[in-house]
Amino acid sequence: MTKAPFTQRWLEAHQVRLEPLDRDRVIGIGHAMAEIDSLLVRLREPARAALLGAVPPRGILFHGDPGTGKTLLARYLAASLGPDVPLYEVGSDELSPDRLRGGVRWLAATHPQSVLFIDEADSWAVARSYPSHSPSTRLLLTAALSALDGLVPAQGPVVVVATNRHPMELDDALVRSGRLGIHIAFELPDEDERAALLELFLGGRPTVGMLDTRRAARLTRGKTPADLRAFVEDSAGLALAAGRDAITDDDLIAAVRRGGDVVPDADEQNPARRWRTAVHEASHVAAGTVLRGAGWIFSVMLDASGGRTNLGSEDVHDADRPDDELRDSLVVAFAGTAGEAAVLGDPTLGGVTDVSLATGLAIQRLTAGFDLHHPPIDLDHLGRNVPESLKASLGDQTAETLGGARETARRIVAANVDAIVAFATALDRAGELTGDELTAAIEAAGFRSPPSEA
Repeated sequence: MTKAPFTQRWLEAHQVRLEPLDRDRVIGIGHAMAEIDSLLVRLREPARAALLGAVPPRGILFHGDPGTGKTLLARYLAASLGPDVPLYEVGSDELSPDRLRGGVRWLAATHPQSVLFIDEADSWAVARSYPSHSPSTRLLLTAALSALDGLVPAQGPVVVVATNRHPMELDDALVRSGRLGIHIAFELPDEDERAALLELFLGGRPTVGMLDTRRAARLTRGKTPADLRAFVEDSAGLALAAGRDAITDDDLIAAVRRGGDVVPDADEQNPARRWRTAVHEASHVAAGTVLRGAGWIFSVMLDASGGRTNLGSEDVHDADRPDDELRDSLVVAFAGTAGEAAVLGDPTLGGVTDVSLATGLAIQRLTAGFDLHHPPIDLDHLGRNVPESLKASLGDQTAETLGGARETARRIVAANVDAIVAFATALDRAGELTGDELTAAIEAAGFRSPPSEA
């Protein structure tokens, strides 16, 4: 079905009536908040920012797991810019190329001091080489590029696009500097943030004494702020069902346990699975530390559904990263499976996601012309006319690149088996390592470079 064209009435129906939003109520997204604080100065005082060459952005990309606070931060951004700055929230399922271009142009002409928040851009913002792209999503992407190019920095509006995808999966033309040039990552809250969020969501609700939010926070590792809110609401329902007028600790813990796989007890009942995941993530850390130093590792965590290692440069788009860092990222991706094989004897399919990301990155490098053996060609523009010889060449060069990265990962892992075990032990015990604790664990493990080949 064809979507209706842009009308002023359609966009005005999506304006959000903002209430004053206290910064203390924006919890669990500390890294993102720090990025917003630096942006607010540029957006509030464009003339002063211009003196330093700090041009306000045309667009901002919010990326992270669902429920991590992207909509909340967009509202905080608009509210912080002033009481007269309107916010318009639009879901991508309602967009058409005409609505997107028309909405941005209308705001630029009538409400330059405004924020347009476009949510759930996963389908149309993805790289054009992805098979999920269709003619309609490609038209929407083209409309977005045109609309952003038509904006004048420092005059507005500010366009914020939210996605659950990592920037490396998105279209390079969209997320480059000058369009969605600011990338803000939304990480899962740590234990302290989860405890603070639970206290925030419990605020104003009757409870039986002071609830042990710290215990509940330990049980909800890997959960989003939206999940935590749902747990609190469920605990209220459990209290009502039991005929009580106040929430107890048992209600809160029962609500958390009803949430399923987030409860670490599931991992504790299967220590072998948890240990394997710890070894996998420790191997990523080993490769990253050897190649680029401990400062490249931002955080490492385990949860009931697996684990995650966050590199310090993940909020920087690939277009802004030098090729040596991109190649090191390929090695880090393969280190997890290499570590499982070296420490545990047999790898699992846990590295499938790592391989998928590494393959996409390797193809991007080749088509950009980083490898002199392959011509710099945008395959998407060739469409169905890609010669078989070019496909074969791309496949051969991709395989060679990925094979070399895997071999480097194996060598690093082989030189660090004991260190990987030591770090995995610390990670298994803590469940999540960040900041000073992460630095101490890396230093204690003592990762080292493999011996040079003759």
